[in-house]
Amino acid sequence: MFGIPDIEKKSFRNNFINRVAVAGTYKANRSCTAQRQALKDRYSDTLPMQSDSPQQQYRINIDVKTNQTSVDSNVDDSDRQVTLRSKNMQKELTLFNNNFRYHESGVAYSFSTTFDEAVQPAIDYLKEVGVDQLNMMKLQKTNVIGYEMAKQTPEAGPIPAWQPASNLINPRLVPQYEAMLGTAQKIKQHISNIQLNDNDYVLTLKYGFNLTETKQDGSMVKGQVILDLEIERKASITIGAVADELQMMHRELYNAFLWSISENFLNLLNQEGEASA
Repeated sequence: MFGIPDIEKKSFRNNFINRVAVAGTYKANRSCTAQRQALKDRYSDTLPMQSDSPQQQYRINIDVKTNQTSVDSNVDDSDRQVTLRSKNMQKELTLFNNNFRYHESGVAYSFSTTFDEAVQPAIDYLKEVGVDQLNMMKLQKTNVIGYEMAKQTPEAGPIPAWQPASNLINPRLVPQYEAMLGTAQKIKQHISNIQLNDNDYVLTLKYGFNLTETKQDGSMVKGQVILDLEIERKASITIGAVADELQMMHRELYNAFLWSISENFLNLLNQEGEASA
């Protein structure tokens, strides 16, 4: 898909996944939040930090004669936000009457299979309350590698803050460091964006680097190399097919990840030990 070859799944000792998130939208159904206790019960062990609140709606009124504005607010108790979190706050499910989101961050994410297992009770609940299809579904994985660079001697030239990104991202996607020598030390952030379409699917790649700390004398910089991958299905999908669709999305993001990284990044992953993808 997207012209990116299928790559055999491999085992890696390390991963640099910072956040994984899945989201979907569906036709508004008030039963989604009206029967919220059943959802809370499904996640009472894994997501015990639970809350819900009514949505507040605002309307801005403009008097064309006086040019004055006023704001009306209304609380609709049938339109609620239900939020379920893990005790360490690294897993979160949010449900509305017309969409849901689930994410895992930090060390919470380990395997695509366990991630999917955590999502499945929410999908089962949506089916139970009458949601028969999703209008849109997307999966996002964000990889972040932190780095720190310092001058070896006071006489050394400017720190090449661009170099980690050019070393870790595939050369097909980023200019190599040597091509940026004239301006590399002046760049504080460089995030590129590529979007690929394939029938009902869109793949978005965002990659580059961001400096998080710089000493005024230029002797040290801290930064992050970022590789953010998202696949979105824009066509509807039956609720019973969501599990298979999610597995397919994991595979496509895995392919896109390996297509986007350099041999240096691949070496960091260390192809031994337990798999994480």
